Amino acid sequence: MSGATAVRAHRFRLEPSRSQAIALQRALGARRYVYNWGLQRWGAYYAAEGTSPPRGLLSAEITRLKRNGELAWLQDLPSQLPQQALFDLERSFKAFFKKRAGYPRFRRKKELKASFRIPQHVKVAGNRVYVPKIGWIRARVSRAPGADLGSATVSRTADGRWFVSINERFELPTLAAGAPGSVAGVDLGLIDIVVCDDGHRVAAPRFARQSARQVRTAQRRYARTQPGSRRREHARYRLARVHARVTNRRQDFIHKLTTEIVRRHDVVVIEDLSLTALARTKLGKSFGDAALGEVSRQLDYKTSWGGKRTITVDRFFPSTRRCSRCHALAASLALSDRSWQCAVCGSTHDRDVNAALNLRDEGLRLLRDRGAHGHEQARRVQVRPPMVAQGAEAGTAN
Repeated sequence: MSGATAVRAHRFRLEPSRSQAIALQRALGARRYVYNWGLQRWGAYYAAEGTSPPRGLLSAEITRLKRNGELAWLQDLPSQLPQQALFDLERSFKAFFKKRAGYPRFRRKKELKASFRIPQHVKVAGNRVYVPKIGWIRARVSRAPGADLGSATVSRTADGRWFVSINERFELPTLAAGAPGSVAGVDLGLIDIVVCDDGHRVAAPRFARQSARQVRTAQRRYARTQPGSRRREHARYRLARVHARVTNRRQDFIHKLTTEIVRRHDVVVIEDLSLTALARTKLGKSFGDAALGEVSRQLDYKTSWGGKRTITVDRFFPSTRRCSRCHALAASLALSDRSWQCAVCGSTHDRDVNAALNLRDEGLRLLRDRGAHGHEQARRVQVRPPMVAQGAEAGTAN
């Protein structure tokens, strides 16, 4: 590949037979066993030597145990599965030492979500996926991947379904030179999840709130069952299916929404929102239901895959309070103010459309200033344009 490359994942649902499901379950158990074994050995080595074990020590030891018969049952599973489990353990310790995570914990047998990774030799042919040592498994292949396949991750969801995610390396299309064609300012919100500068808006679907009653019912049924009983296990699956349906509906909606936006425009301008901080507010549940971070993420990678651009304007840019005509700033604007009138030029603005217009204009300015050399050079720029307060003369700063 001569140009820039990227990695994308193809996720397919697996439909294993009964024997294949048992084999996949054994692979999950093997991954959990090796991870817990490595965690115990890591702790013992650190207690004795005062430092982490050398890279490859645990891997060589697990290989010897496989060959001398003590862990011979691992030979019936993909050969690189234990090494990947130890790699995940090492990554967990690195995150712990850098204070980005807590101390690694032992994996439980009854964890709702589990997965194992195979770095190579996974193939796709028709509606089947080949997993080493397990064989060809029937799958719902919606889009055939290319030839340059990488690692694959097989996972089991909380509601008992199996999926495989296969990485594919591909060449990114070249960004078009010259002035962009269609530039769209996109304002993200809770009432309307997307409002474009041309007035097009899409109402937030609020899937979690729509399914709140079903979730409460399933949670009550689960809470009333006896711990360890079969009824409790069935109630857990019913609750997981309700949550999975909410997630699936939200993902389907966001994928269709972002695909349509990218298809219609060459440059998409959005605002950099502090979603971590917004999630701590009283509207945190609504922000989680809207999944604005996922909308931004999908717009970002879909534009790059399509040879287009995404520009993220700094979060301190006053897109809502600034008049899109004279650039004067409103003195104050409450969340309940859905429209407002500029005190300088007298223009009446819809709150969200005005913000989208300001984002579009700022995105065009960034493209001009930076020569349109690519969306990464125009991302997260600290925007401090000249601002005009309401009542001041247009064109003067505060």
